[in-house]
Amino acid sequence: MKTVGFLLMGLVFALVVAYYFLAGRDLMPPVIYDSYADAASAGVIGKGVWLPSELPKSAKKIREAHDIDTNEVWFTYRDELHQIPESCKRTMWNKAIEPRLRKEKEPRDFLLQVRMLSRSKNVRIYSCRGEEYAYHLAFDPYENLGVGWSKVDQ
Repeated sequence: MKTVGFLLMGLVFALVVAYYFLAGRDLMPPVIYDSYADAASAGVIGKGVWLPSELPKSAKKIREAHDIDTNEVWFTYRDELHQIPESCKRTMWNKAIEPRLRKEKEPRDFLLQVRMLSRSKNVRIYSCRGEEYAYHLAFDPYENLGVGWSKVDQ
């Protein structure tokens, strides 16, 4: 019985690996962290990893996805204190580079969220510089929602 379980588990693992490699999927599925501390202990915040360390320490429900081939990053978080990272400078929507869709690899719901935010008068857009990459940050103070994405030339 144990052998069957191990074989079944091995088969499932092989199918998942084959799906990502054979289907050409280099977009990592989104991961959600309950807090900044959880994301930091998972090793995804700071230099050489996916999220900038300047994210507010009060950030909650951090959702992160990235493309390992292009190094593009998309993230959202909630912050009731409305803190904006120090490197971020206010800009205008027409100067922000919209997250791009190519071959439907980027999370579609993320792009829709950015487009909805861009239509709101309450949302502020920032141009920021993290340790590893430049990024845009849109923040909606009424929803306590920050949405960030790396800048990649179109």
